[in-house]
Amino acid sequence: MRFSGRKVVEKGVFTSPALGVDSPYELVEDSGRENGLAVRCVESKEMYDTDVLAAPTLAQLSEQHNGFVRELGAWLVANNGNPAREQAAVSQVRSRTAMDYSVEDLQDDVVWVRQNGLSARMKLLGAHLSNERKTGLLETAAAIAGSNGVSQSDAQFLELLGQGLGFEADVVMEILVSRIAA
Repeated sequence: MRFSGRKVVEKGVFTSPALGVDSPYELVEDSGRENGLAVRCVESKEMYDTDVLAAPTLAQLSEQHNGFVRELGAWLVANNGNPAREQAAVSQVRSRTAMDYSVEDLQDDVVWVRQNGLSARMKLLGAHLSNERKTGLLETAAAIAGSNGVSQSDAQFLELLGQGLGFEADVVMEILVSRIAA
């Protein structure tokens, strides 16, 4: 479909700034733009510079968030595992992701984390998630770690996690103290 005589170069899905949700877009030729291209939201009809396509879609962010919640639980179990922590990890993954997740799934994730470490998801999520969602990730990790006492390596991990998500050290400590005390 063409609008205003502009040639459509590509079609896809992006998070529309006008709508705040994932929406179809068309990449169209636009001689008035520096690079000769513009992104047109099919739903709102708004036009944007192509840099809007650099942001992940909400669906992609959700998928990355869910994967990272699983990795957090697996890392904390791999670092200091016991039945209480395993159950806390499974419970947190289920409640934070609405996934059907079992101890067997957790064990598979532990193997993966031991082989790969934590992924680069943290940087992506830190740049694009709301502070509420980032706080939720930190609280999730704190709840799992606090299930059987927080070791020194857990505390270091939680601090690095918070900083990796873009929080200042004092904010990280405030979140962790409130969550672990709960």
